[in-house]
Amino acid sequence: YMHTTARDITERKRAEESVQESEERFRMVFENVFDGISIYSEDLDPSKRRLVECNERYAAMAGRSRGELLQLGSTQELQKTLEDTANINRLESLTRGAAYQGSFSWIRPDEKDNIVEYVGMPITWRGKSYSIGIDRDITERKRVEVALLASETRYRSYIDATGQIGWVTNADGEVVEDVPSLRKFSGQTYEEAKGLGWAKALHPDDLERTLQVWHKAVTAKSSYEIEYRIRRHDGVYRYFLTRSFPLSREDGSIREWVGTCIDITERKKSEWELRSSHAQLHALAAHLQSVREDERTNLARELHDELGQLLTGLKMELSFLDKTPTNLDSIRPQDLRNAKVDSMNELIDKAIEAVRGISLELRPAILDSLGLSAALEWLANDFQQKSGIDCSCSIKTNAVFDSQCSTAMFRITQEALTNILRHSEAKKASITFASEPNEVILSVCDNGIGMEAKQIGDVRSLGLLGIRERAAAIGGTIEIDSKVGKGTTVLLRIPSLK
Repeated sequence: YMHTTARDITERKRAEESVQESEERFRMVFENVFDGISIYSEDLDPSKRRLVECNERYAAMAGRSRGELLQLGSTQELQKTLEDTANINRLESLTRGAAYQGSFSWIRPDEKDNIVEYVGMPITWRGKSYSIGIDRDITERKRVEVALLASETRYRSYIDATGQIGWVTNADGEVVEDVPSLRKFSGQTYEEAKGLGWAKALHPDDLERTLQVWHKAVTAKSSYEIEYRIRRHDGVYRYFLTRSFPLSREDGSIREWVGTCIDITERKKSEWELRSSHAQLHALAAHLQSVREDERTNLARELHDELGQLLTGLKMELSFLDKTPTNLDSIRPQDLRNAKVDSMNELIDKAIEAVRGISLELRPAILDSLGLSAALEWLANDFQQKSGIDCSCSIKTNAVFDSQCSTAMFRITQEALTNILRHSEAKKASITFASEPNEVILSVCDNGIGMEAKQIGDVRSLGLLGIRERAAAIGGTIEIDSKVGKGTTVLLRIPSLK
């Protein structure tokens, strides 16, 4: 007889097939992932640590084949750790059963540079200690980081060399990087400036406009340029010109904003001064035209009212002589003629005096014949007689000036006296003309009501503006010292001729 025993192994076969399928899936993943995977049997002695399994990607990072690495087993001599504490971290993780990480370089046969970043996880299998590692080649990333760092260093060097202030914000305009140049200027710490804290340093009047420009740029994803004021660490606001541009991600969204600021306060001051100067020049030109017309009007009035009347009277006297009646019993014709001749001589004297007066108003002959000092003395005396204001003149210099300079100094004094008469309500005035070691000083003072500081610099003070322009034309400077209730001093400084 033959005795046969049969057993149903369907489930076992099914389980074996399932295990095989699972192993194939694992091997497919193991070999095709982007990262390198390794399994090491662990030992406290690094030299006894052995590679028991790895994928082709891991071997490719080493510049070897998988079979070659597995045959070698020990990779200690093929790797150069980049952290001094790498082995200590590995041993601690084995003790604690926790993951560890680090980086190293393979010593490759082809001598190519490489940097590998890894994460290791200790496990225990069948009573033995192992670790599973996942490795990634970060050589290119490190190269880009080094290039970016070098570029950033050059950028910061450029910013520092040009005296500009740089800054970086995220897509929402929040400061995300500590910028020493901005911190040094504003006096804000990084913690104070971080986020939207930087806005606290902006002038309140500029904040809304600045945010509007920025929001418009965010919407358009475009660069922008704007001027605004930033409060310096000492509390003084300075004008800045800011240029900013966005850095975008691959999907087109804004990653961050990078910008530079340059202090343009001095440029703004120059612009203001230039605009003010233009306004003053326009006002002065209009004033000079008005003065010219006034002088012409006054001259016409003097010629018509005074000199014209004198000449008309003289003509009438001559006409009377030509038609003198001869039948006068009480007056002899000769006596009448003599009386008329005397009257005409008197009219001629008055006409000569009128011509002299008009000439002096236009330009005193004494300025050309006797010089500036004598002309100033005459001007003080003439001012006192016409205004009733006590006016003294002190000459303490022998300096001689050309006609242009003398005329300008005379007109400055004349304008200053005119201002005293019109505005000061003074009882006394004085003219002082003196020499100092390196300059000649001409001053006109009064004891009147004085002026406020804003009146001295007012563009509409055309008399003072004219004085300054005349001084500048001859290389001099004007200083005006005035206080309310304390009078006014107009001081002209002219450098001494060497």
